[in-house]
Amino acid sequence: MLEQLISEKFHLVKHLNAPLLEERMRYLQHIRANVKDDKDYLLRVAVQMLRTVEFLHLKDNDSSLVSVKAIEEFAEEWRRTGLNRSKKAPYSEVSKNKLLTSAIKWLKHIGRLEALIDDSAPIFNELFKRAYTRRKMVTAPLLEERVEYLQYWKDNGAARNTLRTIAEYELHIIKYLSITRLRVIGSGEIRKASQIWAKEENVTGRTIEYSPNSEMLFVRYANGWLGFMNCLNREKEMYPFEDMAVEYLDYLEYTRGYSTATTKGRYKVLKKAFHLLGKQCQSLSQVTPVHIDRIIADMDEDRKISRRSIADLASILRSFFQYAGQKEWCLGNIANSIKSPRIYSEETIPYAPKKENMELAVQYYNIDRKSAIRNYAILQIFVVYGIRTCELTNLKLEDLDWRKELLYLRRAKGCRPQSFPLVRSVGDAILRYLKEVRQNESRSEYVFLCMDAPYRQMSTSAVYKVVSDSLRQQNIVLKHYGAHSLRHGSATLLVNSGFTMKEVSEYLGHQSLNATRIYAKVDLLNLRKVADINWEGLL
Repeated sequence: MLEQLISEKFHLVKHLNAPLLEERMRYLQHIRANVKDDKDYLLRVAVQMLRTVEFLHLKDNDSSLVSVKAIEEFAEEWRRTGLNRSKKAPYSEVSKNKLLTSAIKWLKHIGRLEALIDDSAPIFNELFKRAYTRRKMVTAPLLEERVEYLQYWKDNGAARNTLRTIAEYELHIIKYLSITRLRVIGSGEIRKASQIWAKEENVTGRTIEYSPNSEMLFVRYANGWLGFMNCLNREKEMYPFEDMAVEYLDYLEYTRGYSTATTKGRYKVLKKAFHLLGKQCQSLSQVTPVHIDRIIADMDEDRKISRRSIADLASILRSFFQYAGQKEWCLGNIANSIKSPRIYSEETIPYAPKKENMELAVQYYNIDRKSAIRNYAILQIFVVYGIRTCELTNLKLEDLDWRKELLYLRRAKGCRPQSFPLVRSVGDAILRYLKEVRQNESRSEYVFLCMDAPYRQMSTSAVYKVVSDSLRQQNIVLKHYGAHSLRHGSATLLVNSGFTMKEVSEYLGHQSLNATRIYAKVDLLNLRKVADINWEGLL
């Protein structure tokens, strides 16, 4: 076969006199029969095998194995010396990689290659076809940590292209952050490295001097991977009097027994308020009632908040300054000066969509699209059961009893769990979602998951968008467009259908009838009809 490939006698003699002739001829026949019957390709493989024999000093009747490291050193020597390389074909990284791959394939075919390290990380064999790329992935630092993160994404249903991108960016992160072992890395260091990477030249597929998309991906995957390995220093913005606020919140949670959700909510309020307070005072001992009034006025001007929200803000500030007074951080009578606006019992009316608007909201997702199939089931549950957003996101697979046709709900706000009959339309919608859309390979126990990997429990903000889109497209005016408006609508419908307050209260999971009583006055259209009656002669 060599006579057919090589026309010049000098080169032909060189090939015929080199060691391992029989093995080289046999491999060329194998390639011709099983891989590629192309003269130029076969000639290139023949030349690469000859280089391998010469640089590795291989001999006949020698069965010793060759390591991958030795092959890499031979390729580097070939790159450095330029021996046996045509002047018309200058060195390139691609040429070196082709030589490496060809040498490894041939030595593996004839049984002269040590066990490949590719086998130590099978996930790379699934993601990359090229032996050079797999070897690059396996020989890079932090192999175990990189594989663990890739496996996490794979277990959560990430597509092959996503996994390949993550694997490549893990190497970029190691290179541009100069990490050969795990260490704590701050967000500032990540941002600087991402900007250098975004300006890097000679990147495959990059046609611009600065790639904002590459910078964004670098930051995303660096934060994701390092955060997953607990090596990310999430540098948070400090705000005035933060230490005192944290001590107060710890007191509420661990001494007074407040829930974590409540303390998180108060943390956000105090953070905003103390940013404003810090502009006026250097310490809490300087705070006067005038400063507190100015904070409330500024927050009201910023967000145009309602009187009830102002009352909640005043209550939180009053509670904090009561604690601060006990600790002697501030004047002891500051808390007594914080007054809330007057709130009348049941002064507000729930803004609820009408029955036909809720039906249209459900039908908005009654189409054959994967995300719509999931959203259709979500809207069905909201409209039929009137549950809270957190109750939907916390719904688990074990809460669906298909045999008894029951739906179990873990109620929020300390209410006891409840069970409801699984309405046929709701059950059909959930079942279709579970069969056709949900990533059941995911290990998540929650019913409703994100549409993109990693497939995890839906967030309350994602659920809000699902409901909001279905209501806003109807061009109706509501005070709120989230799932709670559907809860108000369901409650209003039950009240107007003749159910008692106690029945509606239990259905909604209210602890007190007072929370339900407000729905008794929401049927404004019928009240207006009463006002339009001609009462003359009837009284």
